[in-house]
Amino acid sequence: MIPGLDVGKLVYFAVSVFWRAAVHAWRIGKRKDTKRLDLGPFAEALRPYLLGEASLPDETAVMVAISDSLESRYNAIAEFPALGNRTEYRTYRLAIPGCLFVMFVGKAVPIDIRRMATSGSGFLLISSESDEKKLQHWLALVRQAPRRGKFKAFMEQFGTPESAT
Repeated sequence: MIPGLDVGKLVYFAVSVFWRAAVHAWRIGKRKDTKRLDLGPFAEALRPYLLGEASLPDETAVMVAISDSLESRYNAIAEFPALGNRTEYRTYRLAIPGCLFVMFVGKAVPIDIRRMATSGSGFLLISSESDEKKLQHWLALVRQAPRRGKFKAFMEQFGTPESAT
């Protein structure tokens, strides 16, 4: 626990960003083809929580991971809210510099995840392994991204990073 830090506000922040990405197609720069995040039936289930009328739904758990590194390669990464995995439950990711938010939704979210998640325990995950996984995920996204505009010119000049470690 970090004295004076209200982890409930971090959980609320994450849920509100995921929800906003689901209910509105936000325009990013000149792009007009942005898509809404698919929260399925959970978008409406989160509304009362965000309005302060209910607690976080039982089928929802949020984990907050904080970077313990001072290296910019771990803390200069941001990701738009995205669906990470969709198995018997859904996993969504959001990264801002220094923080990773993961939201799990569905009736099949394992009880261990619900208990250990920040939303269930009040604890934050602080781990260098988490930093490395976040960086590897980001590098995979860079490798898969379509080469257009400034990104294409950058990649032609510098190439795809093969390793960040």
